[in-house]
Amino acid sequence: MYKLLIIDDEPIIRQGLRSIIDWERYDIRLCGEADNGIDGLRLCGELAPDLVIIDVKMPGLDGLEVIEEARAMGLVCDFIVLSGYSEFSYAQKATEFGVRSYLLKPVEQEDLVKRVDMLRKEWEMRKKERERQDESIRLLMERKLHSLFRMGSEHEMSEEEYGLLAAGLKLPWSSYQVLLIGDERRELEMSEREWILSRLLGSCSPDDRAAVFSYQRVVGILAEALDGESLWNPCFLDGDDQLGLELVYAIGPRVLKLEQIPHSFRKAYDEMARKFFCSRSDRLIVPLDDASCLDADPASFRIEICADETAKAVASGDTEAISVRLKEAESVMLKGEWSEERVKASFAALYNELVKNLKGVDESIQSVCPLLHEVIEGIERQPTLAAVREYMEEQLLPLVDRWSKERKPASFMNILHYIAQHYSSDLKLETLAELFHYNRSYLGKLFKSQTGDPFNTYLHRVRIEKAKQKLAAGAKVYETADAVGYASVDYFHIKFKEYTGETPSAYADKWRYKAD
Repeated sequence: MYKLLIIDDEPIIRQGLRSIIDWERYDIRLCGEADNGIDGLRLCGELAPDLVIIDVKMPGLDGLEVIEEARAMGLVCDFIVLSGYSEFSYAQKATEFGVRSYLLKPVEQEDLVKRVDMLRKEWEMRKKERERQDESIRLLMERKLHSLFRMGSEHEMSEEEYGLLAAGLKLPWSSYQVLLIGDERRELEMSEREWILSRLLGSCSPDDRAAVFSYQRVVGILAEALDGESLWNPCFLDGDDQLGLELVYAIGPRVLKLEQIPHSFRKAYDEMARKFFCSRSDRLIVPLDDASCLDADPASFRIEICADETAKAVASGDTEAISVRLKEAESVMLKGEWSEERVKASFAALYNELVKNLKGVDESIQSVCPLLHEVIEGIERQPTLAAVREYMEEQLLPLVDRWSKERKPASFMNILHYIAQHYSSDLKLETLAELFHYNRSYLGKLFKSQTGDPFNTYLHRVRIEKAKQKLAAGAKVYETADAVGYASVDYFHIKFKEYTGETPSAYADKWRYKAD
């Protein structure tokens, strides 16, 4: 709103001016009153009113003296001079100080309304002209800054280039720093950039050493950075949610020379471009360093292997191993400078492969696993690499509990116990997998990892150990072969010697001699 100051030594006049018209209708509010010229001049300096209604004859300083002093102080405001009929010719001397509005006492409402309405229209025209000029200057400065950003970090500026920047930015500054503003998930549209620009321009005062600009799909500020002070208070970003925005900002390093501004800009621009791979401190984009990465080799990383190891961790209930596997994947992607698209596609593939491996253990696990398309949608919504990894953990860690509650397969020890009881039967890996609800391929891998031997090797070892016990007890060779599951005595001979280094007969004779 515009500000009104009333200066008159008569209380009844001041009271009448307060209520004679509806000031708010003209977007005007009363900011102060004075009953003498001295206090009135002081309030002019303190309150910087847009309109002053002032009496000609007052104690201390008269109205014309107040106007003269106010102009000498550089105050820009409009005056409406009040005078009696006998004082009117004297009051007209105020034209020397740019005053064009005079009213005779007693003030008529209609006359005051005409003057105020005229001034209000003039103010609006001045405001639009200032805005037009400010926008022209801003666009000119923006073009010059764009040229500067495209220069090398140590580009020598011409005197003409420096002169234009110096005039627009009130150079030189003690230092320079660039802040860029973008959206968390997408590029800013033109209307959105204009909204941000208006917020920034509204936050800047004429005394601020700062320039606001739009560059490609981001908005920025070039400001004078001071030691120990943050470049900008991000409160101006508040309200972005009303436009469906999630604004974040990146800050380049402080530089001391005008020619080094491109360096500050480029660092901020690169951080904004790679914001997916950075962390956040409130809205500030913070680059990650290698210290935050696990010791993972991008060259040897395979999604299939990571999925297999993570599936084993889920099946065994090892939540720490799940977190480590996902963190390793994150580190590989960060070190390898993968694109955002590749990262998200790879995590989706990891989840798909992981579920396949778990189904290999138990087909019914599909009922407790989040659907692939839901997980993909969740991955796509994540704004950063760290957020994708955290989202994957959120999907997998609860799966450990659901796995143990929903699934009732025998443990691996139960399978070994079954073999110990039924080793003489025609055991096959497929039979065990079907019996204990395992995928054949996965069960084969499980045998190797848990016993150190493939399934067939493990079964032969069990059978040969049982055969040794029977032969030592005096059983015949052909009886022993059949008892431990070998239909062919010749094949039994081959396997027995392979695992013991001697024939069944020699082994039996050795024990017979001991008995004698």
